[in-house]
This record gives sequence, structure tokens and C-alpha cells, in this order.
Amino acid sequence: MTQALLKDATPSPPAAYPRLDVQAVVQPRALDQFLSSRADSGKRVQVRASLWRTSAVLVASDLAALMGAMAIAGWLQPLILDVPGLSHHLYSSPLPWLFLAVYAGAGLYPAIPLSPPDELRRITTTSTTVYLSATVAAWLITGLSDTTWWTVLGISWVLSLVMVPLMRDVVRQMASSRPWWGYSVAVVGSGPVTESVLHTLVNHPKIGIKPVAVIGDSPMHQSSIAGVPVIGPISRIREFVQEYQLSYAIVPMSEMTDHRASRLIRRLSRLFKCVMVIPPITHFSSLWVSPVDLGGFLGLESRCRLLDPGRQALKRVLDLLLIALGMPLWLPCMAIIAIAVKLESAGPVFFTQSRPGL
Repeated sequence: MTQALLKDATPSPPAAYPRLDVQAVVQPRALDQFLSSRADSGKRVQVRASLWRTSAVLVASDLAALMGAMAIAGWLQPLILDVPGLSHHLYSSPLPWLFLAVYAGAGLYPAIPLSPPDELRRITTTSTTVYLSATVAAWLITGLSDTTWWTVLGISWVLSLVMVPLMRDVVRQMASSRPWWGYSVAVVGSGPVTESVLHTLVNHPKIGIKPVAVIGDSPMHQSSIAGVPVIGPISRIREFVQEYQLSYAIVPMSEMTDHRASRLIRRLSRLFKCVMVIPPITHFSSLWVSPVDLGGFLGLESRCRLLDPGRQALKRVLDLLLIALGMPLWLPCMAIIAIAVKLESAGPVFFTQSRPGL
């Protein structure tokens, strides 16, 4: 990974872009310090961003969550079946490491910039596949009559689907403010949309995309936008990529014509390892949206899966199954709450209201 070093700019005319001596990337929160101290010679802001370190933290998080799920399953299993626990066998087996390998193959490391629904879907799919494979292997080895392994793997599966995403969220909350977390990107463009994108990324570090430079033809010759330094015009982008070792670019499309945008994207694809294009659509849900190539035209296909009769039936079956399984737990609590409500207030226990709509 590249290392970041930001020197103070040399004096230049007000209409010129600030001259930076950047080796790679800087942390957004350090940009204000840089901009306020750029007139003082000798001051530097040095920050390192590492995808390897980000991935290593997520690997450790997943391993801890999986081990925790297996430990809890091993603790619950003797209470359910009245047989010795098997959690130590899970630890000594290659199952936890198989999870990490499958997660890596599914693109969950470093999982930036995956959206939360997409990340949750991949975790659920891969975890279910691994546990199902382990259950089949246990059935082939121990036979159908032995339900011990089935119980342990089933409990571990349910707990893993909860603990892995929860642990990842805790790690993101703790590590997002660290300078080494996530991707360091350059935003190519200028104008209100670019400024909105920069404000969003700087104010939401949990996304993991940290803007470190703006490359654009700023009409106001701004030295920074949302605290991120403007290093120069698009005409010098090749020079900036080589000098600052930039590898990831974000391009807001609404501030360019279609012809200019297509030319710019082709040019950026030859300079950056990864280019993210933000279409001129705002306040549009990204859930269940996938890109589609329509003979050279880019389409965004949005599906409402709950309108599918088959999925509606499956959801209904799962709802009833979960209600039936949880009834021994929630039914006594609901009865106690209903009695308390009846004793404290007049009227029915359940609140009903008529509302217009679907």
C-alpha cells in the first residue's frame, strides 16, 4: 500500500491551484490541520491508509464472531441434548478457516464499498453454504441417527448470521476514525454535486471511502472543498496520478455532458485501477438495484422482490414458522404485558387504528 506524506504548499498567486507534495493519501480529519498550517513552513501531515490492515481487522472480527457463535452453541448443546459439548471439536476443525476462505472468495475483504444490504446478503449466503456443507459432511460421517452435530451446527449457523454482521458493525464504528481504514480516493469534478459527495464521504467514515484530493476545474479556484484539497485541473490528471500515486477515482456525472463524461471515463480507466461513476440520480434507493447493459446504454434495474407471489408465500411460511418457534418465549411475556396494561388503563389491550392507503 502507498504511504501518505503531505508537504506545505509554496506561495502561489491567488488564482492558481495550491501546489502539494503528496506521496499518497491523507485522512479527511487531518485536512483542516493541513489547510490551516500550509502557510507555516516545515509542518507536515503524514497518514497511512492500508487495505491490508483493513482486511486484517475484518478477518479478526469475523474469526472472533465465528468462534463466539461456536462457543455459545457448544455451551447450549449439553442443555438441549444432555450430552457432552462439541465446541472444542469445531475449534480444532478447519471449519473457521474455511469460513474465512469462502468470505474472501465472496469479496467480503475488505468489503469496501459494499452496501450494507449487499454485505449482509453475501454473509448470509456464504455462511449458509458452509454450514450446510458441514452438516452434510457430519451426516455422511456420523449417520442420520446422530443429531448431536446437527444441533451444534444449526445453533452455530443461527448465531453466526447475527454475530458476524454485528461484530463487523462494531469494528467499523471503532476503526472508521483511524487513518488506515478503508480506501483513499480522488474525486474528479467540481460543483454542487461534487461538494455534496465530499461532505457525505467525510461525514460518514464508516462507509470506508476517504476522499484525499479533488481534481477539477474549480471556477472559484478553491483551495479545498469540504476540507479536501483541490490539487489541480483535470487537464493535469495524469501528472497527479503519477505524482500522488492515486489508484481510485470517483466521478459525479451530473456536472458533465454525456460526451465529455464518456471521454473522461475512458481516460480515467487507463489511469486508475478503479473508477466509481455516480449517476445523476439523487434520493434513489440502491436496494435490489443492479446495472444492465442495453446495447451501450447503462440501465439501473430496480426490483421489488416482495411483489413476487413465490417470495410472498415463502416469507409468509417463514413468518409463521418463526412465530411458532418463538411462541414459548414471547407468549408468557405478552400475557404479562396484557395484564399490566389492563390493570393500568381502560379500554382494549391491543391498539387499533384505521388508516387510508394500501
